[in-house]
Amino acid sequence: MGSALSGDLKIYLRNTGGQTLKATIHDNFYKTGTVTRTISPGHETSIVLHLKQRRGWYDFTVKSADSEPEARFAGRVETGKTSFTDPFMGGVF
Repeated sequence: MGSALSGDLKIYLRNTGGQTLKATIHDNFYKTGTVTRTISPGHETSIVLHLKQRRGWYDFTVKSADSEPEARFAGRVETGKTSFTDPFMGGVF
């Protein structure tokens, strides 16, 4: 048997460019702050977002410090357990 699903979200960031990249992951609604990573050319890093307090829900934006475009991701990590309504919708946060 495999291990139980944690409900956490692991994000991989890869720098395919020729210069060092400073990337930020900003939590848009759940008040867990911002994570910043510096990634050397040709390397990658990963960040784990612990979602237990949010019952698996997430809403975050990824952006490079040297670029205007950004990517926003929102949803819920499925673990097979009973789900709950998004806590942000209920005004819990």
